[in-house]
Amino acid sequence: MALFSSTITINSDVESVFNFATDPENNGAWQSNFVSYQQTNGDGMEVGATYRYVNSFLGMNLQTDGVVTEYEPNQVMTYEFKSPTVSGSSRFQVEDKGNKTEVTVTGKADLSAIKFGKKIAEMKAKKQVRSDLKKLKKVLEAG
Repeated sequence: MALFSSTITINSDVESVFNFATDPENNGAWQSNFVSYQQTNGDGMEVGATYRYVNSFLGMNLQTDGVVTEYEPNQVMTYEFKSPTVSGSSRFQVEDKGNKTEVTVTGKADLSAIKFGKKIAEMKAKKQVRSDLKKLKKVLEAG
């Protein structure tokens, strides 16, 4: 099981950061491997909402199906995802730090279905989380 965690502080208010980052329509602006998103059940991001994501990973498009398992506006959103190749969960959490917002992304991914290059995939996934948070900071601070 690959575990990942990354934290960054963004010079923007909690509500703006949370609303932007948890709206799938904005994923292409800050997630480097984002290809497409489709809501498959529910009305927006809420507990029980399901979706289908396509992301580019290790040179191939990877489709995952997921469900939102935790959603507290301006606090936290957690989702679980699965595909034939990878499954896991990711948690996006924000904390008010005055005029700034601390963002922490944690998660886990079962990469056991990847037969070759499992360590490379794990390192790339961890690096991607850090890189995407830096891009989120840049996008939101540019206003």
